[in-house]
Amino acid sequence: MKLTSIITALLFFSLTAWSQADVVDTHFKDYADNPNFSTVVVSPKMFQMITKSANANDSEVVDVLKDLKGLKILRTEMKAEQMYADANKRIQGKTYEELLTVREQGSQVRFLTREKNNVIEELVMIVGNKKEFSLISFVGKIDLAKLSRLAKKLDFQGAEHLDKINKK
Repeated sequence: MKLTSIITALLFFSLTAWSQADVVDTHFKDYADNPNFSTVVVSPKMFQMITKSANANDSEVVDVLKDLKGLKILRTEMKAEQMYADANKRIQGKTYEELLTVREQGSQVRFLTREKNNVIEELVMIVGNKKEFSLISFVGKIDLAKLSRLAKKLDFQGAEHLDKINKK
């Protein structure tokens, strides 16, 4: 009887932890098939291919990508302010810790991290204003300074906000 109680408690806590960490994935899945949203999902295999094919001049790119396991981008121009509020509501109180919030020129940008053993395993960036909403999730072993430099080189939508991490 005691063993059954212990196993039940362990299952409950592991499922709770899994569901909290999965909040960003759930948000992506909820909107991935919606035609009003643009989505980008980069798999670990793609990161491996990029690091293998990169030349010696791209050592900084390889240094960051070798530790990334995934990248997801969700973007829309429909009900952008509502989407920003919904994303923040979903993530509130979960296993994410707020790193930085920036409000400027009508835009709000939040950076949140999920850590394990003092290593950042996920960086989530939520961007919202009247015209657009973006949710970007980097998964893997993340060095914020390196990721910011990489974002400048890759020049993707929303990457300009990553530079704010280093400025603060």
